[in-house]
Amino acid sequence: MSIMYFKSEKAYRQLVEKGYVFTFRLRKRRTGYAWVKRSRKGEKKFLVYVELFDELKEGEDIQLFLHRYVSNSGFLTVTEWLNEIMKMNRLKKPPKSGYIYSVIRVIGLVKGEWIP
Repeated sequence: MSIMYFKSEKAYRQLVEKGYVFTFRLRKRRTGYAWVKRSRKGEKKFLVYVELFDELKEGEDIQLFLHRYVSNSGFLTVTEWLNEIMKMNRLKKPPKSGYIYSVIRVIGLVKGEWIP
């Protein structure tokens, strides 16, 4: 199973408290089941199911793109979310492309293993 890192406190809180979050990633990643970790050396926190939800294509306005998902991102505004994306990825300018993933916390029986 893959690992999905959540270094942003606000996105992580949304996932923990609501059980789901929309997250923006610069690169495509594996979908399906994944363990959530806060850092590379951190412990596995819980299991999630990850689905590719939307793609920001070059030339598309990132603010309008993020606006569709901000209410389930853990951020209050698109500006706040975009600033966090730029900070987490060490970008000086907003990204021109990327992906929105739907991440849902898994509770129950998964592949014969009970997930609390």
